[in-house]
Amino acid sequence: MFEQINWDCGKSLISLIYNNFKGVKMDNKLALEKSFTKRLVEDFSYSEAYADKLKNELMKDMPEELFENIDQWSNRRPLIDVKVYGVSILDLYKKWGGENFLLAINILSTYANDPSHNYGHLELRML
Repeated sequence: MFEQINWDCGKSLISLIYNNFKGVKMDNKLALEKSFTKRLVEDFSYSEAYADKLKNELMKDMPEELFENIDQWSNRRPLIDVKVYGVSILDLYKKWGGENFLLAINILSTYANDPSHNYGHLELRML
C-alpha cells in the first residue's frame, strides 16, 4: 500500500514538472519569436506582418540549437559559437568576411534538415 501511494505521488509530481516545463519552454519560444520579429522590423523596416511571416519561415524547421543564436541576435548580444554538424554562424561570418545573420541561419537550417547532407561539411565551409 505504501509503495502504491509513493508511486501515485511520484507520477503526479512527474506529470506536474513535465507540464510546467512544457509551458515554460513554450513561453520562452513565444518570447523568442516576438523579439526576433521585433528585430526584423527595426533593422530591415519590414512591416510587422512580413517580419512575422519571415520569422515563421526561418524558424519552421530550424534546429533548436540555433534558438540561442536567434535570441542573442534578436537582443543585440554577441553570438556564441553554436555548431550544426560542425559549422556555426560565426564560421560562415569568418568565411564571408562579414555578417549576414538571416542568410547564415537559413543556410544552417537548410543543411540541418537535408537528410542526405548533400552539401557536405567541406562544401558548407566553402560558402
